[in-house]
Amino acid sequence: MEAAELAAAGMTGRLDILECPQGFLELFGGRDAKGWAGLVLATPHVIEVDGLMPKRHPCCGSTHNTIDAILDLRAEHRFAADDVAAVESHVGIANARNLAYPEPTNEMQARFSMQYCVALALREDRLTLADFTPEAVARDEVRRLLPITTMTSYSREDELKGIDRLPHQVTVRLRDGRVIRAERKQAKGSMADPFDDEDRRAKFSDCCSRLGEVVLTSLYDRLQSLDGASDLAFLEAAFASTSQAAALATARRGLVSA
Repeated sequence: MEAAELAAAGMTGRLDILECPQGFLELFGGRDAKGWAGLVLATPHVIEVDGLMPKRHPCCGSTHNTIDAILDLRAEHRFAADDVAAVESHVGIANARNLAYPEPTNEMQARFSMQYCVALALREDRLTLADFTPEAVARDEVRRLLPITTMTSYSREDELKGIDRLPHQVTVRLRDGRVIRAERKQAKGSMADPFDDEDRRAKFSDCCSRLGEVVLTSLYDRLQSLDGASDLAFLEAAFASTSQAAALATARRGLVSA
């Protein structure tokens, strides 16, 4: 529905989106996909195995395993960004392709930059939306860390050896000579490593920070018991101070009239 409405509004896209490298066909069927004939759905379904994963970090998912691995290492070894001489990240082929901007010049490129996201992970305990603004990307203290990160990927042969996902591997070389390593198959937020209460509240707070702390806290608490709510009127009250109030009221009137 959304795609049809965007097309009707005049949005265009590449004509070879199904067949192009990293297009729909390769993404879901691999390079050697033979088409739909004889297609059998996996059992159990991938939704049951991997589930729907909320993103802990507001950037490309291809960076998440590496970010989480660095945060794990920081929590264990208590090093600071200035203690790090080099970071080596080893990821999947598709992940490396996604992360095409070693020296991002704007906030959108920064979301697809392993070097930028690693720099943030070395300095901060949590990445936020405020890290992906033009001003944030231009910070000298972050940009000076970009060159210390290198990224490599598995070979196609490595990825064809088995059906199990390969871990993303991180090596951190400290200036005192220590070399510490970590790897992750699943990012924080997956079924294998789900959000805890702190992660969930922090993510909600970051996404809804414009509401203000008082409204935000009240709204979060109400949403925790959403299944028992008799109506959604509390949402309209929460957004009353934002430009979304009018749109929300219109939507409710439309639902009632329908």
